[in-house]
Amino acid sequence: RPFDCGRIKNISYPFLRDNRPEPCGIPEFKLTCRDNEYPIISFKELEILVLNINQSHYIMTIARWDLWNSPCLPTPKFVNTTLDFNNFDYHKPTDQNLTLFYGCPYGVSGLDKANYFPCGLDNIYFVSESFTGIDELFEKCHRNIRVPVLGTALKNESLGLQKVLNQGFDVDYHNFWAITCLGCEASGGICGFNSSSHPFVCLCRDGDRQPLFCSIGTVNNCIAFSRRFTMSQFLSYLLILSFFFFFFINSLGTNSSPLLEICPLHLCGDVDISYPFWVLKESASDQQQYCGYPGFGVMCLNGTAELELHGDRYHVKDINYADYTLSLVDIDVSNQTCPRARHNVSLETLPLKYSSMDLNLSYYFNCISYPPTVPFIPCLNISSNRSYVFVENHETVGFDWSKNCEQKVVVTVRQTQINMNNLTGGFGVAMNDGFLLDWQRVKDCGTCESSERYWETVKDCATCEKSEGYCGYNATAEEFLCFCNDGIAHGNSCKDTCIFSFIASGSHSLVGPLAVTEKIYIPESGRPFDCGRIKNISYPFLRDNRPEPCGIPEFKLTCRDNECPIISFKELEILVLNINQSHYIMTIARWDLWNSPCPPTPKFVNTTLDFNNFDYHTPTDQNLTLFYGCPSGVSGLDKANYFPCGLDNIYFVSESFTGIDELFEKCHRNIRVLVLGTALKNESLGL
Repeated sequence: RPFDCGRIKNISYPFLRDNRPEPCGIPEFKLTCRDNEYPIISFKELEILVLNINQSHYIMTIARWDLWNSPCLPTPKFVNTTLDFNNFDYHKPTDQNLTLFYGCPYGVSGLDKANYFPCGLDNIYFVSESFTGIDELFEKCHRNIRVPVLGTALKNESLGLQKVLNQGFDVDYHNFWAITCLGCEASGGICGFNSSSHPFVCLCRDGDRQPLFCSIGTVNNCIAFSRRFTMSQFLSYLLILSFFFFFFINSLGTNSSPLLEICPLHLCGDVDISYPFWVLKESASDQQQYCGYPGFGVMCLNGTAELELHGDRYHVKDINYADYTLSLVDIDVSNQTCPRARHNVSLETLPLKYSSMDLNLSYYFNCISYPPTVPFIPCLNISSNRSYVFVENHETVGFDWSKNCEQKVVVTVRQTQINMNNLTGGFGVAMNDGFLLDWQRVKDCGTCESSERYWETVKDCATCEKSEGYCGYNATAEEFLCFCNDGIAHGNSCKDTCIFSFIASGSHSLVGPLAVTEKIYIPESGRPFDCGRIKNISYPFLRDNRPEPCGIPEFKLTCRDNECPIISFKELEILVLNINQSHYIMTIARWDLWNSPCPPTPKFVNTTLDFNNFDYHTPTDQNLTLFYGCPSGVSGLDKANYFPCGLDNIYFVSESFTGIDELFEKCHRNIRVLVLGTALKNESLGL
């Protein structure tokens, strides 16, 4: 049964209230209703306050609970906001990253241009990711937290930091079993979860648990509810389930899929290697193609994962696919108590960047002259020559180290491994622990720093990933590949590869979900699309570049100039201003009258609907009639509204206008147009 928590009502599957057993929802969606007012979900060590759940579009608005009352010390947890990308993702149209900096010393360049929030003696400085001086703030300030916020809130200068944080940010949540859940409910069941078997279960009244749906009219003890469906509705859900069940058997039933066969997971020691990383074979001739990003090939040598960057080898300690981080150790210094760095770290043009948890050390080797009081590295002395290490840009002022030393090498380590009071004695431990790199999916990396050349190389990859494919490369043919769920490598997109299954008609009887007789491939079936300001447009709407099975022809939309969604009503083109898909309401306007109602643009036909698919929304709509070519002296013109059109004004009146019959009789032409009653009553609005 759906539950409420505070202002959020009717929360349902996949969400699970904490006082209900696991089968009633998915554990990763467990909500704690604190004080019966605040719905809290956990993301690793962070508690997250849920501000809103849009269950029709699968979007949550959330905010960090540790920053809810104040971002000042000691309340915040100094960890970045990260998601479990198996179940959630940032809603990129609305989200923007904000970084809060703590403990910034006076004199740091850029502080005068940054925003600040008063916290007693230690102000918080906060900037967006596009802030020019952000690199120096990362380097000089003691601690920082990256927090997503709503871009609209960040742009509102009247809001302070606390209000921006409290407006939260949007995340998409993945409800993989939405269609199956509909079928389960149609059969009288409740959608549930079973961690030990098939992840989705349908909970039935007789206590049984079915993988898809119950016998008609059964439900079990997760606080049952009743819902009536006609037999035709139930059979319709069977059709949906037949598609899903067939897809499940082919994709999940054997714990594999065509995509996983092409882009397999590989365990090398303790490191999971999976997309966008791939296993690089020792012999290039043995690897005609791969599934992953160029430069992300990982060698597995005797159970040890190794990655090469610009000709230098690194041990791969860990790849974190939830946080998008890569942990590396330079092979040249691995397991050495007194390591001698040989080279800088070069990321070339790969979509990699240093983590905010990293720190750079500058080494100066074999210095022939040096200040006598500066601590040196005893184990790297060669005769009278000495070697030194500093935190980058914190070298002794007034001495030219590069001129007096044989070599300078910059090494990246983790901040947590550095003891500033014993840098010369503790650097070896830090180098053996390695450093972190953040990596990004190419589809999010069109404007990544230092990625322009790489982006040119793999620009097709973004198109592929946005179509739910995996990027690859054919070394023999020297061509890009897009691997898709149908097991086929396509040019650069999976838009032509979604699956649709159907029940055979004719003499075949409907036995149940196993009555699938054929599988066909149609373009992007059921995948929501955007046009201009309208997002996530889904069935029954059909985009004009998709074939008919992907939607209903009468709901076909043309996305003109990638901005204006146009639907056709007979000879009229209609601009769609908004689609409320949860209440099945469209707000529309005539395209021929959009820029001007004056001749010659309008088509002189009334606005009529196909009542098989559409109807007027009587609570809001009202008829307006435009009259053209009205001779002077017609009774009632002095009381009618008019719109100037050169020599021939347009007169327009509502259907309740007293003299409308004479206007119909005397004026040459007219058009009946539907408008919003609220707009018509607003005297400040023109025609």
